[in-house]
Amino acid sequence: GTLEYATALFDESTMRRYRGYFLRLLEAMVADDQQVLEQVPLLDTAEREYLLKDINATERAYPVGQLMHRLFEAHAEAAPQAIAVRQSEQTLTYAELDSR
Repeated sequence: GTLEYATALFDESTMRRYRGYFLRLLEAMVADDQQVLEQVPLLDTAEREYLLKDINATERAYPVGQLMHRLFEAHAEAAPQAIAVRQSEQTLTYAELDSR
């Protein structure tokens, strides 16, 4: 079959993912029409692994025994003009934040 969608709002890869979610939902409903919707797994194995492990692979090694403010000061010295904080349109560099 075909899937019609607003191309101004969605790209093809997004709609392919949505199609997969919808098909998995339909398959689950056919398999057991009494199951609770929140228990139906919409993500396939690859997407679940990507979201849970790949995107969240943020583990970093930090110097043991260093105080947090000393680590911040060292980063401010190494990259003083880098953006440290952004809120809406306001930004502070590491140098500006460190001087406070």
